[in-house]
Amino acid sequence: MNFSLASPWLVPGFPLLAFIILIFFGKRLQGKGAYIAILAISLSLILSFWIFYQYTRGVSLASHFYWLSFYETRFPFGTLVDSLSCLMLVVVSFISLLVQIYSLSYMAGEVRFSWYYACLSLFF
Repeated sequence: MNFSLASPWLVPGFPLLAFIILIFFGKRLQGKGAYIAILAISLSLILSFWIFYQYTRGVSLASHFYWLSFYETRFPFGTLVDSLSCLMLVVVSFISLLVQIYSLSYMAGEVRFSWYYACLSLFF
């Protein structure tokens, strides 16, 4: 599988990975959990720009596989990136990054700082 075909699902995958890391190791990080979440959203933004760039160059960003077959019926699962979804990947990633950065000073000194960033990573 080509990286260009595998990359659209990674955009929400990075914040999900940050959520899992912050849930299990957030208390041990002592306030540094925000940087993990910001890094994950930043990677999602960079990957969104990469997908947008590939789409403008004419690369087809569609992949699927059949996750369930029942007699003659197949249920596919996959990704399809068109012009609107390309634009929304970039916009949502950018706004999420801005919210994460703004929350860094807004939530400073709070007791459940890492928990906040774990939950904020889910709302990508």
